[in-house]
Amino acid sequence: MNAKRHRDIHRGGEGESGYKDHRSDQNAFTAHRCENMATNKRRDAMWFERWFLWYLGGEVPQGESTQLTWELSSRNPFAPCPGWVVVTGIAATWVVLFWYLRRHRKRSDSRVTTLLCGGVAATLFLLMLFQVTLDVGVAGRPPLAILLDVSESMQFEDQLDATSRQAVQDLVDHARASSKSPEASISRLTTAKAVLSQQNGELLDELLDRYQVTLFPFADGIVESPDAATAAPLNPEWDETLEQVAPVVGTTNLRLAVQNVSDTFRGRTPAAFVILTDGISTSSDQGRLSLAAADMARRGVPLFPVVLGSTEGVRDLRVEKVIADRTAFVGDPFQIEVRLAGEGVQGESVEVQLLDRATGERLGEQSVALRSGEGNHVDQTVYLEVTPDTAGPLDLEIRCQRLSGELSEYNNLAQARVWVRPGELRVLLVERTPRWEFRHLKGTLERDTAIRLSTWLQESDPETIREDRTALQRLPETAEEWAKYDVVLWGDVVPARAQVETELLKEVVVNQGAGLLVLPGRQLRQSFPSSLQELSPAVPQLGQWEGTAASGWKVTRTLDGRAVRFLKFDDSEQNQTLPLARSPQPVTTRAGAVVLLQAGDPSSEQPIPVLVEQHFGAGRVLYQNIDETWRWRPINEASLYRQYWSQLVRHLGKTKLDHTQPVYDLQVDRPQYAPQSPITLTLFANAELTDPKVELRRDDEFVTQVSLSNRIQDGEFQTILRDLPPGHYTASLPGTVSLERQIASWEVADVNIERKYEPANVDDLEQAAKISGGRCYRPWETDRLLSDLPRGEALPLQRQLQIALWTRWELLVLLVLTLALEWYIRQ
Repeated sequence: MNAKRHRDIHRGGEGESGYKDHRSDQNAFTAHRCENMATNKRRDAMWFERWFLWYLGGEVPQGESTQLTWELSSRNPFAPCPGWVVVTGIAATWVVLFWYLRRHRKRSDSRVTTLLCGGVAATLFLLMLFQVTLDVGVAGRPPLAILLDVSESMQFEDQLDATSRQAVQDLVDHARASSKSPEASISRLTTAKAVLSQQNGELLDELLDRYQVTLFPFADGIVESPDAATAAPLNPEWDETLEQVAPVVGTTNLRLAVQNVSDTFRGRTPAAFVILTDGISTSSDQGRLSLAAADMARRGVPLFPVVLGSTEGVRDLRVEKVIADRTAFVGDPFQIEVRLAGEGVQGESVEVQLLDRATGERLGEQSVALRSGEGNHVDQTVYLEVTPDTAGPLDLEIRCQRLSGELSEYNNLAQARVWVRPGELRVLLVERTPRWEFRHLKGTLERDTAIRLSTWLQESDPETIREDRTALQRLPETAEEWAKYDVVLWGDVVPARAQVETELLKEVVVNQGAGLLVLPGRQLRQSFPSSLQELSPAVPQLGQWEGTAASGWKVTRTLDGRAVRFLKFDDSEQNQTLPLARSPQPVTTRAGAVVLLQAGDPSSEQPIPVLVEQHFGAGRVLYQNIDETWRWRPINEASLYRQYWSQLVRHLGKTKLDHTQPVYDLQVDRPQYAPQSPITLTLFANAELTDPKVELRRDDEFVTQVSLSNRIQDGEFQTILRDLPPGHYTASLPGTVSLERQIASWEVADVNIERKYEPANVDDLEQAAKISGGRCYRPWETDRLLSDLPRGEALPLQRQLQIALWTRWELLVLLVLTLALEWYIRQ
C-alpha cells in the first residue's frame, strides 16, 4: 500500500492538496483489499481442487510447488461424423422445441420445468453416450526468474529528487521494520531487497503462490561464490535468503547473466524474468541488457526490469586545490585559499575545516553555501584564516564534510605545509621627501605587528631623525648591513652613489632573495638612473609628464594579477576596479616581466601598466607606476588599503624567508587517493637543481625513478603521477639523508573500477522491456508487477487419475432423479 501511495504522489507532485492525498490513500486501501480478496479466492479454489481429487479417489500431491490440471476426453460413437455435429444438432433441436412450446402453448411453469428436466436428462445421456472421461494431472507451477544485480555498483547511495527519495525511504523503512538484520544505508541493493519484501512480503508470497520462483544473484554472469548467496529456488523462508545476498567484486555483464539464467531452465520456458538492476554494464558495451532482449523475445520470455539508482550524474564535492604561502610568522594571521569543485551539490551547505595534522586541533572553519556554476558544476573559493602560535613546520589538513549521497571522501581531504618563522619581517622604506604616499604607508606598516619598519628620508632634518624611532641617519653601506632587511621599498630617490648602492641592492636581491619595490615619483620619472634600470622590471618613458585628470580611469587586475594571492582581498566590487585621480605615466616593460595591475578608461586603446613584477635571481622586484594608493583609504574604511600593502610587503619578503627553510621539502597534495586519481608531487628546493628526481617506492619496494620536470618557479618543481595501482607509496630524494621533509608518503586505496559512479541506465532497460514485450518499473511502481506478469505455462509432471464419468454412480443417480422429477411434474 505504501508503494502504491507514493507512486500516486510521485505522479501528482508534491504540491497536491490534502484532499487529493486522502483520495490517493483511499484508492490504495481499496486496491489493497481487492488484491487480498483475489488472493483468498485463489487459495480457496486450490483447496477445493485438492478436496475434489481426494473425493474422486486420487492421491493428493504434497507441497505447494505443484498444481492440478483438469482435462475432459470422449469417444464419438457416431464416427466418422464429427461429435460436435451430433451435439450441436441435439442441442439445436431442444432449443427449437423449447421455443415452440413457449410461443404456441399456454405458458405454464410446470411445463417449463419439465422441459428443463428433459434437457438435463439429455445432457447426462450424452455424457454416457460419448463415454466422457476426466483426466487429472499434476503439473509444476510456471517458473519465474528473479535476477538481482549484486555487482559493486549496487553499493552506491543515490541522490534522488525529494518525492522519489521519500517513496524509496518508505519502502526501505518498512523492510527494516520486518527484517531481522536491517541495513544502515539506503544503497541500490538495499532498495532492491526492500522492493522484494514490500507489504510485509506479500509481493513475494503472491509470486510464490503463482510461480516456481528462483532467485539469481548476478554480476559478470550468475554468482557462484562460497562467500555470497547463489542461485536458489525461493520458499516461504525467503527473508533469510535475501539477507544473505551481498555485493561481490567484479564487473557487470547483464547480457551474459540473462543468457546464463536462460540456459539453466533446459527447455522449460519461464513465465518472465524480473531483473532488479541499475542497468550498468562495466565489462563492455556489449554487455547491455537490450542486446539480450531480442533473443528472449524469440523464446517467449518477457523482461521486467526494475530500475535502481538515480538517473542523475555523479554527486561529488572535492577540494580541488589549496593555495598557501610557504612562510608565515608567529602571531601573524594568514589566509589559506581553498578551491572547491563538484557536481550535483549546488544549493547544499557544507562546512570546511582547517586542522593541525600533528595535533588534530581545529584551527578554523567556515560554513559555505554552494552556488551553481555552469550546468551542474560547482566552482567556489573559500578563505580560511589561521594564526600560528609556535615556530616550525605547520602541517595543515583541509577537510570538507562528506555530503549525503557522495560515494567517497578521498577528494574531500587535502593538505599543505607552512613554515612558521619567529620574529618579524624587516622592511626598509627609502624616500626623498615625506610625500603623501610615504606618510600613509609609513603609518600603516608601523601598526603592522609582523613588520619591523625602518625608514630613511634623503631630505630630512636631524630633529625628525631624533623623534622618529624608525628613522635611519644613513643608508646601509655594506652588503652585511643591506642583508638585515627582507624587503626594500625604494621611493623617489636618485642614489648619490648610484653605482655602489644599486650594486649592493642587486647583491641582496640576487643572492639572498630579498624583495624590492620601486616607487617612482616626480624625480625618478624625469631621471631614471641606468643602474636602477638593471633591477627594475619596468622603466618610465622619460620626459615632462604631469599626468592628465583621470576622470573614469580605473585600476584593474590582469589575468596574471587575478592568479596571485596578494592581490585578492574580499568579494567586494572595489577589488575589481580602483579609482585614480590622474592617469599614470607610460612605461616600457622588460622582457619576461609580468603586468599584474593596469589602468585605463573606456576611451583608452591600450591600458598602462601599474604594477609589474619580475624574478631577479633568488628574489623578486616590483615596479609600481602610481604614487596615490593613499586615495584608496576611504574604501571599506581603509581595510582595502591596509590589505593591499600588508599583503604586497609579505609577498616580497617571503621570497627571502623561503630560502631560510630546509634545503629540500617534498610534499603531496592529499594523504589518500582513489584509483586513477592524479597525484601532485611538489619539491621545494633551496639549492641549485636542474632536473631533480625522486625514488618512488610501493609497499617498501622500489618502483621507478620519477623526474620532476615541471619547473613552476625558482626552487619549485612539480610532477603529476597517474594510474598508480593500490598500495602505500613513498617518494624520496636519492643519495640524500632521509630526513622527514625529504620524504612524501601517501596511499592509493584498493577500490574496484565499479566504484566509479555511473547513473542508472534507464534508457537501455526501457528499451529491453519494450523489445521483449515486458515492462520497466521504478521501485515505487512495483506494486503493479503482479498484475502485469503473464500466467506462464504449467509444466506437466505426471498423470494422477483417469475417471470415466459415464460410469460414475453419481451420474446414474442424477439421471434417475431428473427423470423421476419430470414424471412427477407430468402427473
